[in-house]
Amino acid sequence: LVYTFETGGNAYAVLLDRNDPEDEGVIFRIEEDGEDEVLVNIEDDAEWERVMNVYEQLVAQEIGED
Repeated sequence: LVYTFETGGNAYAVLLDRNDPEDEGVIFRIEEDGEDEVLVNIEDDAEWERVMNVYEQLVAQEIGED
């Protein structure tokens, strides 16, 4: 887990492969299951596009700050 962010009332987690940090990350929606948090695949195309747009903006801001 390298990054979390919120958009559209949902929380999302970005995961990277520790063995290949140059590989693209995978984004999951974080949902609560009782007291636990679980990672759920994003299956809705509209949600995926919205999440990717937000993530790309966040990455651009991070790169711009260095």
